[in-house]
Amino acid sequence: MLSNEECSAPLTGIPPHIIYLVQNETVLKKVTDLEEKQQSNVDLIVERIITQVRAELDERSIGGGEVSMSRILTLLAPIREELGRLN
Repeated sequence: MLSNEECSAPLTGIPPHIIYLVQNETVLKKVTDLEEKQQSNVDLIVERIITQVRAELDERSIGGGEVSMSRILTLLAPIREELGRLN
């Protein structure tokens, strides 16, 4: 049979429910901090993806009716070749 000392927590004068409450608050704070960091990372990843998709769409001149730099260079390439032959 176990003695009372082996069965109980060390005597600190602080009620066990208060110790558990403080431990729970500490864990909750750590979880909240991790959640905020994770959300921040997700926001950065989403922003990078959007930037890359926009760059790719612009390069392929998809959407918006705008002419991209790569499209202009593609259109000018045959003209440059002709001008090169004329010289």
